[in-house]
Amino acid sequence: LLTRRGAKTVFAVTAGFQDLLEIGEQDRPNLFELTIRKTRPLYHSVIEIPERVAADGAVLRPIDITATTAALRQAKSSGAESIAICLLHSFRNDIHERAVAAIAHDVGFAEVSLSSVVSPLIKIVPRAETTVLDAYLNPVIRSYADEILRRLSAGSRLQLMTSHGGLVSRDRFT
Repeated sequence: LLTRRGAKTVFAVTAGFQDLLEIGEQDRPNLFELTIRKTRPLYHSVIEIPERVAADGAVLRPIDITATTAALRQAKSSGAESIAICLLHSFRNDIHERAVAAIAHDVGFAEVSLSSVVSPLIKIVPRAETTVLDAYLNPVIRSYADEILRRLSAGSRLQLMTSHGGLVSRDRFT
């Protein structure tokens, strides 16, 4: 993360929210400073998913499978390695996130991060930030762990420490 050498990540978000992470929550250390310096986003591009789920979890607009498939194919063909999926109100009903994930797997994405799994919070900005970070770093960390595992003797067991201090196997680590 510090060296900015993560995977080429695509951020998939509900249509109309493509600039969600650029806008953020508008927190600024110096409220009246005119020259605001923002960090570069971790994602390479944004895909708007034509769908909408209400705050109570009801589906207001069913997902457009054809448009979503075309957008994901285009992203994959442009070199994207991973995808972070964060749809509005998916903490309440993740049906559309799971549908996008299935399409992403079908078009060849090996690394798919769902906000409803990674960080099922009510607030979309922190949920999206965490999901993008997960998609950005997981391929690099998995590759590193695979290399370590490859160099260990047969029958060795590799466990990684999570942020809460627990140990998990390489295939359960995110």
